Amino acid sequence: MKNIKFLILLLLMPFLVSCTNIISNPDIQTLNNRAAELMASGDIKGAIARLESINDLNPNFPQTHYNLGVAYYKDEQYEKSIESLQKAVSIDKNIADAYYTIGLAYSSIADGQIQKFEKPDKKEKEPAQNPENQTQAINEQKPLTKSEALLQIVANLTNSKSYFTQYADSIDNPEEKQKIVEEIENIDKEIKKYEEESSSSKK
Repeated sequence: MKNIKFLILLLLMPFLVSCTNIISNPDIQTLNNRAAELMASGDIKGAIARLESINDLNPNFPQTHYNLGVAYYKDEQYEKSIESLQKAVSIDKNIADAYYTIGLAYSSIADGQIQKFEKPDKKEKEPAQNPENQTQAINEQKPLTKSEALLQIVANLTNSKSYFTQYADSIDNPEEKQKIVEEIENIDKEIKKYEEESSSSKK
């Protein structure tokens, strides 16, 4: 699978022209550059804080929402990652990598659910790295029935498939497209597996 990356700041330029009365071009570039530096140094939370500050100043830059979604994903805040990335594509539907990263986020949530479903008696040695992680939030809720847990897994896998499909439809690179198609096929197999288990659990 491809590496997730920040968007090049030059892509912000068309939006800066119409929004200079709210936040200046140098401000946007300075904050985004600093966020990229923080990410590169491993300070993900620092990058998140920097990117959140840009959105506080002006929430209308899709690339900033995208970059924040990537930072949230790397911090294992999958629900927030999805929210930020969906905001990005609601403003600019042509940010292909946003669809890809949303697909990854849903897949990561499903992986956490699958792990807990298949090993329900295994206690975690320590809390999850981030308390806002969707998979940890599930732990804090009332225990799910087997059928409910399976339905959640299927739902998140289905969402992952949907966004990977949108990503595949938006790219031209045949090799990259083929890798995504293969990933979608693997997700289909998992969906079928857990749908069958869900049907059996209701009998």
